[in-house]
Amino acid sequence: MSGQQTLQKLDRIVGTTNELLLSPEVKMMDVGGGVIRPTNAMVMTNLATLLGGAMPYASVASGLAGTVDGTNFSVLSSGDDEYVSVYRNEEGAAAFVDSYPNAQALREIKSLVGPTSYQAEEVQILSVVDGEGGQQFVLTDKRMTGPSFGVVSEDSTTIVGDSEGGAAFYADERRTLAGPLEIQPTDMPGLYVVDDFGSVLGAFNGDSASGAVTIDPFADGLLFAPVLAVSENSPSHIYVQSLLVRRDQAPQVVATATSIATAAECSGAILTISGPDLGESVVLNLRTLEKPNDRRFMNLTIKSVPVQSEPVPIKILLIADSIGNNQGAMLLGQYLSELGYAPTFIGTVNGTTTFNGSGNLGPLGEARAGWETGDYTYSVTDRAQIVADGQEAIYSAMTKSEKVQYNPFLRLATGADPSSVVRNGYVFDPAYYQARFGLDTPDIVINALGTNNARDRSAAEVYENVYSDDLLMHAQINAAFPLSRIIRTLPATSVNTERNALWTSHYVPIIRAMQAAAVALGNPLLKIAPLWAMTNPEGGYSLPAGAPGPDGFIAGDWSDPIHPFGAARHGYYKSMAPFVVAAALNLI
Repeated sequence: MSGQQTLQKLDRIVGTTNELLLSPEVKMMDVGGGVIRPTNAMVMTNLATLLGGAMPYASVASGLAGTVDGTNFSVLSSGDDEYVSVYRNEEGAAAFVDSYPNAQALREIKSLVGPTSYQAEEVQILSVVDGEGGQQFVLTDKRMTGPSFGVVSEDSTTIVGDSEGGAAFYADERRTLAGPLEIQPTDMPGLYVVDDFGSVLGAFNGDSASGAVTIDPFADGLLFAPVLAVSENSPSHIYVQSLLVRRDQAPQVVATATSIATAAECSGAILTISGPDLGESVVLNLRTLEKPNDRRFMNLTIKSVPVQSEPVPIKILLIADSIGNNQGAMLLGQYLSELGYAPTFIGTVNGTTTFNGSGNLGPLGEARAGWETGDYTYSVTDRAQIVADGQEAIYSAMTKSEKVQYNPFLRLATGADPSSVVRNGYVFDPAYYQARFGLDTPDIVINALGTNNARDRSAAEVYENVYSDDLLMHAQINAAFPLSRIIRTLPATSVNTERNALWTSHYVPIIRAMQAAAVALGNPLLKIAPLWAMTNPEGGYSLPAGAPGPDGFIAGDWSDPIHPFGAARHGYYKSMAPFVVAAALNLI
């Protein structure tokens, strides 16, 4: 074969290859020797048909022709580092949406982050050539390549693409791309279809499929306690959404409380619990809208607290965070006085009488803004400072802003201390605390910590963190004050997207850790007060800044979704007061 003939044959091969791979037309073509092969446009169109539109179109025009108004389609990109460009059919015109990288772009990114197995030398396993020595098929330990396609699998990544590096399919540990279709894992049960903005368009759960989420609200259990204390003169409430692991599923739940001894009952999202009406034995009954035969029952014991005719003294130690500091002891004292009690609050730091957490005119206690359980036990050492032995007078003379940085409960561990009570060389010791500051023995100790555990601990560690701290704190409190009653509770948190997510990931394990630690200790003087479900998470938080709009309403979310304000703050301590009295009267 002459040089001119060789050039002519090479020119025909190049032309044929370009026609196969680059032709926008959908057709079969003769590649020589009577062999008929489809163009790349036909291959992509056929794949798109087989996969219901999941694969890219050969051109914008074919994409517009194959879709209806308002839907997306993708087209192979001509860019060196792009696989497809995504468009939306808007009344017959193509509006650009986004683009996805191709294998070449991914390889270049990998080369920037350091050596991986991608750069390792490939080992060829099989090679298929034609009669003229042209390579038609190659199989290595990393890839399989044909004339118009390639499959690559390495580093937990799989790519199916064409010979020019365009990826028709991409999958790694985080996501899977098949044309415009993207699939990602989720912690939620079932399969969800979402739009470009993440809104759920449909959900598939088991055999059901609908345009609404169909998660079983009871799948992961419920959050409550069976013994409630209420005032005989004023009812308490149960807010059903705060019994659920996923609070946004509350509309799917029907809740009812019915008396065993009277005709009293109530149903709805908010259950009114009146001791005089319902009596002592009440059944809490929940079901879903979809499954009326699948119910959850809890037998409640209602302790109706009588109002005393003459003031009864009671001594209280409140261990809390900023929610306790912000008017906590003041409001609790107010509602205890309405029940006929004269409270004395024990502690070394004054709370506030104002909303914003400033001032030191409130009753004493041990409520420190920002503190979690570990700051008190010293299992966490990044916040609490030590009041050294002999430095009590110096500590007592400090301003409030200085005092709240110190932990007055801690003493240096000795060889006589069992390892179970030692945290980072120190011991949480309420008896030592009482003696060094000359304090009275409390009748009631309230542990209302946990909000800042939800802030500072990861979802994976928060359960064990709270469980361990609760075991230590409550065992040490019982050892120091063997006749004192302990009330363990947790404030609720407001409803919005972020707090709902935190409720599921952190508040739920905190509540379960509290309950499990109480069971493990087996102390009859320790009671769980389920106040997280007895105050309204839908109201009573700080409003957003800004002026009302033309309709008179202020638009936005809570400016402070954490700290209860107004009715929510009052409701929390109004619900707490009967538990304090019931504990003092040995009713719970």
